[in-house]
Amino acid sequence: MFQTSETFPRSATPCTILIQSIDIAHRRLTMDAELSAINSRGHTSLVTIHGFRVQSYGDRISRGFRKGLKRLAERGFNDPTCVVVKTPSGNRSGITHAGGRYLHSENTYTAEVMQEMRAQGMEPPSPPFLVAPGEFILYHEWGHHVDRTWSGDDQDVGFSFRWFSRFYQLCVPVSRVSHAGRGFSTDFVDARPIESELDAADGIVPWQHASSELFANLFEDWMRGDKMVDWDECEPESLTRSVPSGYPSARIALLPDVGVETVRAETYRLFTSGIRRPVDLPPVRPGLFGDYTDEIVSRLHTVIAMARAKQR
Repeated sequence: MFQTSETFPRSATPCTILIQSIDIAHRRLTMDAELSAINSRGHTSLVTIHGFRVQSYGDRISRGFRKGLKRLAERGFNDPTCVVVKTPSGNRSGITHAGGRYLHSENTYTAEVMQEMRAQGMEPPSPPFLVAPGEFILYHEWGHHVDRTWSGDDQDVGFSFRWFSRFYQLCVPVSRVSHAGRGFSTDFVDARPIESELDAADGIVPWQHASSELFANLFEDWMRGDKMVDWDECEPESLTRSVPSGYPSARIALLPDVGVETVRAETYRLFTSGIRRPVDLPPVRPGLFGDYTDEIVSRLHTVIAMARAKQR
């Protein structure tokens, strides 16, 4: 009989012991395959784990990381089209200081990361792929992949951009207050509705970023079974804080009669469908950008490029 160092309960039947022994042997063979794939620089070739294609950079894939992959697969989110690159944590990754990153062909950061990976002796996979050091960041970055997957052919007006427009509204500040060394931040005491095309353009980049991050944050929370922070990412103040400094800012507020509990519950309900988009691509709520919503949405790519150019 197959010998293992594992112990089994006395009540276990020979059939049970055989099945468990085979399972143990399979796990060991998988780990041995990973170890044999590690080259002299500590990188592994692609291995398949729970339906994911995984490439390890540095240390062997940890038990916690495997648990994260298994949990994603159990909830129907395994997708071999997006490679998972497992890295050491923090600045030890040698790839990105950000800890985690979702990289696709339209991400301006992708080329830089791929170049750094090659400099470290690791051939990067073709986009899309994500970089994650641990289980929780894996959930967050995979949330970005789900958002992009659900967006389908319309990557300019993504799923999260559309979905969260049903819960929130945008306003613009009456004045901006300068803070030395931190660019411009916005005084939201006096905010007004969007009244011009310029107002709408000033709100487009903050909304795109905030809605994308909220989607990934909620996906991470849903996978973890708990909020990752003490505050609620669905609160308007949290969305506003997520906007990168240096961009035109807008105030994000909940629509009347909408609470953060509604945002979280309805978004969680979407996630139960797995990687396949659960609903038709939702429309952008009329009025999100005032009277200019239809025009803004129809030429979003150009508007975003113009808004970013103003910050250079």
